[in-house]
Amino acid sequence: MPELNQKPSKEICPFYDYFIHTHYDLTMLQKDCQNCVFSSVDEFQAKVELISHNYSVVFGENNKLTKLAKQVIEECQHDLVELRLCQNCFHLSNTKPVKEWFCKPCQPPHQVVWAKQKGFEFWPAKVIRVEDNRIDVRFFGKQHPRAWVGADAVRAITVSPAQLKVKKKPQWKQANDEMQEYIRQCEC
Repeated sequence: MPELNQKPSKEICPFYDYFIHTHYDLTMLQKDCQNCVFSSVDEFQAKVELISHNYSVVFGENNKLTKLAKQVIEECQHDLVELRLCQNCFHLSNTKPVKEWFCKPCQPPHQVVWAKQKGFEFWPAKVIRVEDNRIDVRFFGKQHPRAWVGADAVRAITVSPAQLKVKKKPQWKQANDEMQEYIRQCEC
């Protein structure tokens, strides 16, 4: 996004300095991230929103640069939600420092459950968050997909797979092995 990496030129926007009190761009954001300038996620979010604000003020809501800046906010919002949910999960899922990154316990560790999506068997999963009667889980296994499931589709990990009538196919066994390793590492 080279258009958002620097201050607009005088030719493009001769009154930029008149309208904008504090200039900020993606290059500055990147440097601040690399230098660990932000003391909170909210500080980072405010800087991203400042970029969008500045373009909205100068170019208007329907300008392509303003729309691009708003798109940056949307991309950041998703990551910020994930970061706020669990910093450990966010870091591990984005860096994957070791092959078994999903088995590394977070602080505090996530609750482990059996969760069932419609059309699938009960599967081992980590509870990411609970809202009302829905539970956001991340499944063990090769892809580690996320899903919202109803509370009625979740069972305690103490329930045996036989009671859940699980067919232990190779993918399920791999997911179960990964869950067992997670539990083992949580106990260390």
